[in-house]
Amino acid sequence: MPARNTIQNLMTGTLVLCAVLVAGTMVHREFFSTPAPSPSPNRLKPVDQWARLIAGRSADMGKDAAPTKLVLFSDYQCPYCKDLDSKLRTLVNARAGEISVYRYEFPLKNAHAQAYLAATAAKCGTEQNVRDPLQSKLFDHNTALKHDEIRALAREAGVPDPGRFDACLDSKAATDQVDRDMAIAENLGFDRVPVLLVDGVPFEGTVSAKKLEQLIADASR
Repeated sequence: MPARNTIQNLMTGTLVLCAVLVAGTMVHREFFSTPAPSPSPNRLKPVDQWARLIAGRSADMGKDAAPTKLVLFSDYQCPYCKDLDSKLRTLVNARAGEISVYRYEFPLKNAHAQAYLAATAAKCGTEQNVRDPLQSKLFDHNTALKHDEIRALAREAGVPDPGRFDACLDSKAATDQVDRDMAIAENLGFDRVPVLLVDGVPFEGTVSAKKLEQLIADASR
């Protein structure tokens, strides 16, 4: 009987010890273990020779002669694109002559059914020098961008030749321009919007106005 009690006591002690060790391991893991590394803040690679992207293009915001040049890939039905566009316009206007933005149309057709037509409309608006007012209207009405709605927006934006705009909207020449923009974005490995290139470094998504100013300040040094 004493031997049996001794064995039971040993087994009980062993179980208690195991429980203590397990609990200690969990506490250590919870409070003292090295945290896992954070994911990279930018999954996209810098774009070498990014200045080629603005060769032969006119700035969509600001002046071509501005010393700080940014490249934007955007989609009119993307709410983050709309937010970033607004912040960029505010900053460009506040720092007139210092910053310019070159826009590439990158409609995500699988996610935004009317974005491609809106991008085509923007190209047609550029032809008639109503780019800024039309782009603003496309963003402001980005849930209603079918043919008739876009034609109405173009007239509200002051397009001087509505018939020419309507013909452009259905033309291969205009869609070819959008397709070229999209092909460049895809070749750079982009699959989301917006993407802003600052001195060749790509940033995805919208950013705060303060962060945007810091990015541009760093690029201007």
